[in-house]
Amino acid sequence: MGDEVLVRVSQEIQNSLRSTDIASRWGGEEFLILCPNTSLNDAQKVAERIRKAIEAIQLSCPHKITASFGVGSLQDGQDLSEMLKRVDSALYQAKKAGRNCIRVEPE
Repeated sequence: MGDEVLVRVSQEIQNSLRSTDIASRWGGEEFLILCPNTSLNDAQKVAERIRKAIEAIQLSCPHKITASFGVGSLQDGQDLSEMLKRVDSALYQAKKAGRNCIRVEPE
């Protein structure tokens, strides 16, 4: 069932993105989504669209899938690795808040 979930989640992510956006599996059950030239507000909207699409997935078993998101923005002159740490912290906060929600990294 794990493979089915990963495939379905991947499909919903790809279906929710623009052609310029990039999605990649980042860890066991984590994905990294890059949305170039996107404001933090619009990135939150993308995350919410994907969260709803994942929540609506129907599986061959009675389990529900949820998704938690950490959202951030990389500004000119900022360090990518530091921004990713902040986004990871935001993701942790989303999971801690009960999952199936979005948290924005502090800039």
